[in-house]
Amino acid sequence: MMFFRGGDFIKYIGFIVSLIPLPFLFHYGEIYHFSDRMPILFLGTMLLVILVGLLSTKLKFLYIVLAHSINIIVSIVLGTQLIIPPNSSWFNPLGMVPTILITGMIMLIGVLAMRHFTNVTLLKFSNKYNL
Repeated sequence: MMFFRGGDFIKYIGFIVSLIPLPFLFHYGEIYHFSDRMPILFLGTMLLVILVGLLSTKLKFLYIVLAHSINIIVSIVLGTQLIIPPNSSWFNPLGMVPTILITGMIMLIGVLAMRHFTNVTLLKFSNKYNL
């Protein structure tokens, strides 16, 4: 049985959750499953971005960027293989690959913003209560 020190388990979970191809899942769900219920899909995506941001507070910045780079590449590959838009104008004016890339970059910015907010909050909390 493998035992983890202190926060190592959270680091591993955060890295693994960061590898979920959220940009692909967002566009796949938008096209095939939730086209008429976009607010539900957007809310679910935002909650996952917040979760990844919270779990990545103990990860190094380089690992977060590496995980999201892998995430974006996997999302683009899955998107080109599995997404067939219902009409040719679905991803206009940019096309499918740039749209998935931009979505991934926006999600990375959201994760980094949530990570920064969590780190600042934890720092203030630990200074206030001398932890």
